[in-house]
Amino acid sequence: MIIDMHTHLSDIRVYPDYWIQNIKTTIRKKLEKEIPIQVSDDFLQNYVNNILDDFNGEKKIKIMDECGIDKAVVLQVDFGYGRQEPDNLNNIIDIHGEMLKKYPERFIVFAGIDPRRGKKGADLFEKCIKEYKFSGLKLYPPCGYEIDDKGLYPLYKICNEYRLPVLIHIGPSWEDMKSTFNYPDSILKVSKEFPNVPFVLGHAALLFYEESHKLPLIRDNIYLEVSGYEKMIEQEALLKERMKNLMKDCPDKVVYGSDWPMYRTVKEDISYFESFDFMTDDFKEKFFHKNALDLLGM
Repeated sequence: MIIDMHTHLSDIRVYPDYWIQNIKTTIRKKLEKEIPIQVSDDFLQNYVNNILDDFNGEKKIKIMDECGIDKAVVLQVDFGYGRQEPDNLNNIIDIHGEMLKKYPERFIVFAGIDPRRGKKGADLFEKCIKEYKFSGLKLYPPCGYEIDDKGLYPLYKICNEYRLPVLIHIGPSWEDMKSTFNYPDSILKVSKEFPNVPFVLGHAALLFYEESHKLPLIRDNIYLEVSGYEKMIEQEALLKERMKNLMKDCPDKVVYGSDWPMYRTVKEDISYFESFDFMTDDFKEKFFHKNALDLLGM
């Protein structure tokens, strides 16, 4: 059994224009580095359109089936607050709600709410839980806030009441977004104040190992997730060393996540981790599904 703790919809409707532009810029830099030719914006737009064209979830389900993934946590993110774009958060939530309704046995949806939305945001989050049956909260601090922002406390209180997990993006994002944070002090503070909330730190297990690997030893409700490991492939010895240490120090607190479709290599992800000869069968079970089931309360 495999549970992917970190995925998104591959649907262009759920991403704001600035996010799409940043994706195109990243692809342009990569292509122009590999092939010394100028890449047109039309080409890039068509490329992105082809990646983010799964409007009914069928492609996502097909990939899950091909990779042996039983369930995927789908993270709806509030990327649009305060931007000079139409604020279509309600429509984005509706899209995720429809996907969950269509595939209730395969998807687990976390709602994304920016804390600066205040009471309206907290009310909307509770609606997501009660009406749409969403199962957690997704936070993206690079949008402009801290993990211990007081505006998040009403959302944390709801999660604490229902014992819902919170998955938090750790680290910077695009160049035009917030890039410095008071992490890890912020997560140590809120995880202590909200002991019934499982906090999952996205990308923290390997990319932000130094700041993160001891956190589950301090707080029992902190979990580390491995997506983004691809950035460390050229440092494979270091990556394996970190994975060994995690297996040894906090085997019950590490979970698998792919960040699909941001990284479109899910089958390779799974094979990569399964190939580590130092990973015991017991740890693989915990890593691929048991720890996720625990934090999800399933």
